[in-house]
Amino acid sequence: MIFTKTINVYLVAFLSLSFLFLPLTSLRAATISNGMDAAYVLGEPDFESVTFAGGAGDLIAPFDTSYDSVNKRLFVLDAIPFFGANRILVYDLSSGVTNGMDASYVLGQSDFISTASGTTAGLFGGMVYNIEYDSDNERLFVSDTANHRVLVYDLSGGITNGMDASYVLGQVDFTSGSEIFPVSTSTIGYPSALAYDNNNEYLYVGNLGYASVQVFDLSGGISNNMNASYILGQEAFGDTGANLDIDGMQSPQFLEYDEANERLFLTSDFQARTLVYDMSGGVQTGMDASHVIGQEDFTSNVMNLDQDGMGAPQGVVYDEVNNRLFISDGAANRVAVYDLSGIENGMDASYVLGQVDFNSAGTGTTASLFNGPGGMEYDAANNYLFVSDLQNSRLLVFDLSTTPTPSSNSSTGWNYTQPPLCTAQFTPNTITKGESTTLSWNTTWPTERENNYYTKVPGEGLYSQNVQSLTLQPQHTTEYTIAVFNLWGANFCNTTITVLDEEGNEVTSPNNTQLTAGVSNSPLVKAISNFFRSIFVK
Repeated sequence: MIFTKTINVYLVAFLSLSFLFLPLTSLRAATISNGMDAAYVLGEPDFESVTFAGGAGDLIAPFDTSYDSVNKRLFVLDAIPFFGANRILVYDLSSGVTNGMDASYVLGQSDFISTASGTTAGLFGGMVYNIEYDSDNERLFVSDTANHRVLVYDLSGGITNGMDASYVLGQVDFTSGSEIFPVSTSTIGYPSALAYDNNNEYLYVGNLGYASVQVFDLSGGISNNMNASYILGQEAFGDTGANLDIDGMQSPQFLEYDEANERLFLTSDFQARTLVYDMSGGVQTGMDASHVIGQEDFTSNVMNLDQDGMGAPQGVVYDEVNNRLFISDGAANRVAVYDLSGIENGMDASYVLGQVDFNSAGTGTTASLFNGPGGMEYDAANNYLFVSDLQNSRLLVFDLSTTPTPSSNSSTGWNYTQPPLCTAQFTPNTITKGESTTLSWNTTWPTERENNYYTKVPGEGLYSQNVQSLTLQPQHTTEYTIAVFNLWGANFCNTTITVLDEEGNEVTSPNNTQLTAGVSNSPLVKAISNFFRSIFVK
């Protein structure tokens, strides 16, 4: 009997701790809400300012960004065609992010106030498009578009202001910068998008205007003017025509490589689509894409600012932990978030940043609005999404994490805190079948003490406190009862959606007319709550 009790205590403790830390991992995917505010801003002192002061703390025209997760360095490209500072700022984020913080180093210029251009190992040609960091070898790749080349910086020995690049691709040396036509295995027309596959050591280089992506195999090392091994979007090196098909492309804007699933993502603003290539079988010249996002098929080219469409897709970044794909859209001034736990052609986005819904496309200078979102990067360790906000001269940092915070009044651990009260509503609360509606909920605390809580929506899943609304498409009149709970218990609130047919008659169903989140009836949750009360309540 004593042995059994001991086992039960350990089992409850184990399940309790598992429950406690579950939101830190699998629930992270639910920490996005439509139109949510950014947590920090770089390049400006606050979310309302738009300045052009230059220097180490001011961004002029940020267009792309890349992150060094090992050394906690953020690279921000502050240079676009004929506008900007023609430089790359390097931020040291080892001590965290603060609004308007200064960069630590600058590449492409000798100091933070210079804006020179040129064709040397330390200068850019006045039009720089993309940057990409190789964490395994500590290399930074830069698309020096105006000089028709890609510069490679070896940062393994550290960074100094205005340092020279170590290698050049697309030109025979650092002083050559002219366009060589037609494009060959060793020349690059107008390099744009960049992506790097650490597993195979492949560098993908988009060729703006030449409708292609060249693939350089760096597994044997890098040498100046080395040959590319493969080309995507064309049948052979030297071909240049744009093609709206499964094996073609036009003006590749940004690239992203998903190492976990061996996929390459490519955005094309002129074709209003994002192509997905399955690289698990290897790279082949002229290979077909496997999926398309933003269009229903590979031959459609319709600008659509709805939940399943795109206007002018720009930056793309993938969160491997939570299977989330982020795509910025310059036409809609938004970042669409896709759940790639499953993928299909023309799929809907799950969330949108920069807008309150998928029907809006406004601009502004606030913590939640963009004006020309471009390149992006994701910091998986901190769940930070970095978004270049071009015309607002800033970079926004969204905090998508969910981390429990121990009570400051507790000397032994987590103090008992009553779960919050909740109210829920549908907007609109009456719809025609096939239409969408928004289920939203609000919480209030019955006492002054607060802590982290989670919401369970029946039929949908668990969500962190950062999420307070969902877009649903009920098929018949249904009463939803949602649960809001913490480690100590749960409270419930309900609301009803009325669904009509095209003639205005109510659509009912004998089954599932009441959907209830049964948290309080779960023996596991009760055991967890009782266990924590017995340990921590004083």
